[in-house]
Amino acid sequence: MKNSALRWSRSGSAMGVAVTAALTFSTPTFAHDGVDHEPDATNAYAHAPIGVMGDHLHKAGEVMFSYRFMHMDMEGNRIGNRSVSPEEIVTTVPNRFAGPPTLRVVPTEMTMDMHMVGAMYAPTDDITLMLMGMYLEKEMDHITFQGMAGTTRLGTFTTKSSGIGDTKAAALVNLHDEPGHKVHANIGLSIPTGSITESDSVLTPMGTRPTLRLPYAMQLGSGTYDLEPGLTYTGYDANWGWGAQWRSTLRTGTNDEGYTLGNKHQLTGWASYQFQPWISLS
Repeated sequence: MKNSALRWSRSGSAMGVAVTAALTFSTPTFAHDGVDHEPDATNAYAHAPIGVMGDHLHKAGEVMFSYRFMHMDMEGNRIGNRSVSPEEIVTTVPNRFAGPPTLRVVPTEMTMDMHMVGAMYAPTDDITLMLMGMYLEKEMDHITFQGMAGTTRLGTFTTKSSGIGDTKAAALVNLHDEPGHKVHANIGLSIPTGSITESDSVLTPMGTRPTLRLPYAMQLGSGTYDLEPGLTYTGYDANWGWGAQWRSTLRTGTNDEGYTLGNKHQLTGWASYQFQPWISLS
């Protein structure tokens, strides 16, 4: 069920909607002459796309609660940059575990729904604290091939897992702030609250249906405390906004099941246009 030589060939979509509410306790501002290029935190274009976390700071005393939903769909397999069929996998990819010489069960599609609830609080203008919890629902479809060899398809099955994922805590620290341009550091920690012992019923090449431990991708957490450093730049002018973010996830040890997930490095860029204060396209 586990094999690092294979990876998903397509990440079909990362769709989501966000609903946020902000309560501001800072000193009120007053109208003045000239053009104000500072985006209000409640304006749509003051926020990056839904997949970008920790993209903005708040003014001292501000509190914001948020809910995000994200759906992801992945399909197919690759070896390196080359797409491979299930039949090629079961006849050429070695089985690293006990049993037949090649893999006999092939994943074909995986979906994941993420429900994320977060809170942000700014003790000062230069520091914003963030806490986020999540609930995950995962499904993975498989094809099982009959017996120890060959390309006869025995059947298909689907495994599922759901529950609380890892909890994220972070501090966003202002590094540079001038009209139209902002830079801040993301200093985060992932707390291992998600399960790493999820199991489900599978269809084996011999036609039996035992309950087995699910592969890494179907677990709900990493099982380790993970450092999450990052750097975020945002810019804006009139109704236009843009930005870029680098974020990493650095594992700090081995979990209770004896393995460590790989480190992750992500670079994201975006641009947005605000049609009205309550809606923008990015």
